[in-house]
Amino acid sequence: WIRKSPSTNASTKAQANLNAVLPYTGKVTSGGVQWYKVTYDGGTYYIMAKYCKIMTNVEYDAYIAAQPTPVVTATPKPEDLSTTAVTNIEKVIVRGSAASNGKQLALLYKVNTVVSLLSTTPVSGSGSQWYHVNASGTTGYIRSDLLRVLTKSEAQAYQQTGDPSAKPEATYSTLQLGSTGEAVTKLQNRLVELGYLNSSNVTGTYTTATRDAVKKYQVANGLTEDGIAGSLTQHSLYGTVEAGYYSHGSSTTVQLYAPELIDWYTGGIQNIFYKGCVATVTDVKTGISFKVKRWSGGDHADVEPLTAADTAAMCKIYGVKIAQDIADKDMWQRRSLLVTIGTHSYCASMYGEPHNYPAGDTIADNDFYGQFCIHFVNSKLHGGTNGKNKKVDSDHQKAIMYAYNNAVSVLSKLGYSFK
Repeated sequence: WIRKSPSTNASTKAQANLNAVLPYTGKVTSGGVQWYKVTYDGGTYYIMAKYCKIMTNVEYDAYIAAQPTPVVTATPKPEDLSTTAVTNIEKVIVRGSAASNGKQLALLYKVNTVVSLLSTTPVSGSGSQWYHVNASGTTGYIRSDLLRVLTKSEAQAYQQTGDPSAKPEATYSTLQLGSTGEAVTKLQNRLVELGYLNSSNVTGTYTTATRDAVKKYQVANGLTEDGIAGSLTQHSLYGTVEAGYYSHGSSTTVQLYAPELIDWYTGGIQNIFYKGCVATVTDVKTGISFKVKRWSGGDHADVEPLTAADTAAMCKIYGVKIAQDIADKDMWQRRSLLVTIGTHSYCASMYGEPHNYPAGDTIADNDFYGQFCIHFVNSKLHGGTNGKNKKVDSDHQKAIMYAYNNAVSVLSKLGYSFK
């Protein structure tokens, strides 16, 4: 809590996110407890010292160096906003009235928890603005600064993917030296917003200055430096994905190979699918593919979806909107997989329930809290307390054999080819 005075009884200004960095101006001791004095939202406030630390100059310099270059985005027009919002910090309180001392009705633990606005106009209370909302069946009030109201296009993407930050779909024509028209003007304005082009070069004609600005953007964002604004460059510039991206559910494409059985302990898969390795998994029954990164695991592979788009694809496999629903709605059934690494596709089984949070959560922005399990031939379960139940699971082995016996026939009908 960020408090207005150095006391646990003091009224609160806000909740600080984990790893939030605030300007520190001094410390005080009150009631035998040490407090740090910080600057927040233009005022002086207090945080209990035991919940934070003072950064060294080296740590602060490293923090500043690691901050991304801010992207300039236009403020949405009121008419473009939806009635859907998401929380922007952890542990957001739903209160019974529009007041900081209103009765706590519910606690929303996760960032990006979706709520419905019962009114798009906030009301005043306790010096703040509050939205009247419905959150998972609870009707109450949430302080407006704890929510981000989605635009209509973002809300539509959420309905498609279960991801409130899902990128909208779009189609672009290739723009290059000599191209003209509104698409070029839009491109030039975007390059101006991002600091790659001078505003005097917004002409509607793809000039050498525009080409050079595109090249600079491509180099800075890991794209092929050719000065041509093709679809990949424009998707990166505008934060979009290809039209139809979400309709099939996959987050990636993959070339599949003849299914192989491989033993977890003796077949070498632990070295092939090494810790930190990125693989593409394909669900045999739905044909949905997504990328995962192996985190750890000694008796099977503990993995994480690589990106938020990969989590959205995984959610489609399980028929849920957010990954936590896999656990909350008991939708974790074993799924037959092909795990493709290089030129090999290995038969496997997925246990998709998110677990081991926060220890097993190493990818901060993938919308998946923790890790999930992938089993191969003869791999074993976690085993519960003290590993007493560590054993080969017959249901996982059945799912692995289903992939071996049926992957080619099922996935070929879904449009996949095998080498």
